[in-house]
Amino acid sequence: MNAKRAPSTCPECGDDLRPTARRCKCGWTVPRADGAASAPNSVADLEYGWCAWRAGGERCRYPGVASSGTHGGGPWYCVGHHRLNDPMMGGHVVDESIRACGSRPDYSLAARVAGLHHAHEAKMAALGYGPKLGTAGTQRQDIDRTVQGMVREA
Repeated sequence: MNAKRAPSTCPECGDDLRPTARRCKCGWTVPRADGAASAPNSVADLEYGWCAWRAGGERCRYPGVASSGTHGGGPWYCVGHHRLNDPMMGGHVVDESIRACGSRPDYSLAARVAGLHHAHEAKMAALGYGPKLGTAGTQRQDIDRTVQGMVREA
């Protein structure tokens, strides 16, 4: 089997590539023979992480979390579609997912990390801490306020 090899430079950004490279840091990947994206989370896969169920030309927006595959491959389905055999009920779940998740939910790692950071900042703000807790500037201000309070008391 001869797998496709990467060109010496990336066709997208022009960076040099190793002869055995399968992708570039810009997101370009060597296309597979079947025309699918080389990696499941490549830049070309706009529906990465979505449930694989399709109904009425639309794909379910819920995250794909369950698969019958035993080797880590897909297809991945949401809880509502996993092991579901009723197309009518599957269509209702797709409609519900579109209402609940919007048009293009992002389940990438970067989006999840950003969501966690946002939730943490909101929690700290609710507890009375500033949004930049722990930065050098706020630590210095805290020390200055403490010292000024000690000087006034003396």
